[in-house]
Amino acid sequence: MAKALILPLMTRTTDLLVAHIAQPTSTPSILAQALNGLPGEVLHFSDPSESLKHLPLSSEVVFLVERSALAGGGMMWLIVLAEARRGPIVLVEEDHEQDSGAAMRAGVQSVVYATDFESSASVESLVHDAFDQFERRDRRQNVRWDGTLPRRSSTRRPDADAVDAPGLRSFVRDSLNEFRTPLTAVVEFASILADGVAGSLNSKQDEYTRYILEACTELLELHGDFREGAEQRLGAKPVQEETFGLAYAIEEALLGVRGTRVSFRIDANDEGLMIGGDREALVKVIARVAQRAAKCSTRESEVVVQVRAVAGVKVEIAVLDNGPAPTEGDIRLLKEGTVQNGDLSKSVTQVFGIGIELARTLLLRRGSQLELTRTGDRGGQLSFCLSLVAA
Repeated sequence: MAKALILPLMTRTTDLLVAHIAQPTSTPSILAQALNGLPGEVLHFSDPSESLKHLPLSSEVVFLVERSALAGGGMMWLIVLAEARRGPIVLVEEDHEQDSGAAMRAGVQSVVYATDFESSASVESLVHDAFDQFERRDRRQNVRWDGTLPRRSSTRRPDADAVDAPGLRSFVRDSLNEFRTPLTAVVEFASILADGVAGSLNSKQDEYTRYILEACTELLELHGDFREGAEQRLGAKPVQEETFGLAYAIEEALLGVRGTRVSFRIDANDEGLMIGGDREALVKVIARVAQRAAKCSTRESEVVVQVRAVAGVKVEIAVLDNGPAPTEGDIRLLKEGTVQNGDLSKSVTQVFGIGIELARTLLLRRGSQLELTRTGDRGGQLSFCLSLVAA
């Protein structure tokens, strides 16, 4: 499977990858044959849902999606790919008779036809044109705010730029409650449908209902992470200081991890390690890091959480995944928080997600740092250190 076509670009600081998504066939499609003729290797996926899991996080991507990949729940995954904003989505139609309207509404940037690919050179030209168009549009949508408000007149009150922190806290709290209410209703009704309370579902109805439940469950988790992050930044979240057993906290954090198997490894001599601080916050950190590792890994692989005492005064907690090896850009971004590239900037939230941004913030508040390292040709490791409490 995953072989990468890396196109050399004189003006880019990151690799531009091509992800080809199509149902496998006995006879390669016209596009597949053209891709095979390129002077490199290509990422081929038969399932759109797998494409985001196996792409390097910091690489720019052009998605070439053939019509065959939109069967079943493929159209929904077009929306997911578009929302991820990793790069342009180009739909490849077999002929001019097909209706591409639904795909365009789902987030496809442009539609091309298989007959357009007479040579590998035509594919390479398409890839560059598609990404240039995407980058121009993305630059228009990423107008960054520098934290100041423009002065509209000389009669503005001198305190007009001041933030009413208590009022802002209540606004964020109440708004988040409003957002959660309809989402919870969707989850409840979808669960009723999935359980067959309103009548049996056929296979397609059951499949789509499961998609809705999975998407809403993830949205609820993102909602919780966003709320937690907002409360942390607004100073509305009290810190609960206590001393607790590390092993039990990790076991609690791993209970809700979905997507693949998780193995917790700790030396018998370290099972009684005690640490101090906010136990709830640490559980959230480990849960978010482990869930991110599960998303990066294949369902058949295993996420490993391991604990190691360091010189009797600290403990290192490491989570290893089986996904794409992190790039130097990934490592630097997680360390610095943001990376500037010309007029565009990348944040931890944009590349790693809200959950990792929350984990990183919680660790920084207790004087620790979330670090990303390579573990070989595949896989990465997220780790951090905490101080031990004397027994």
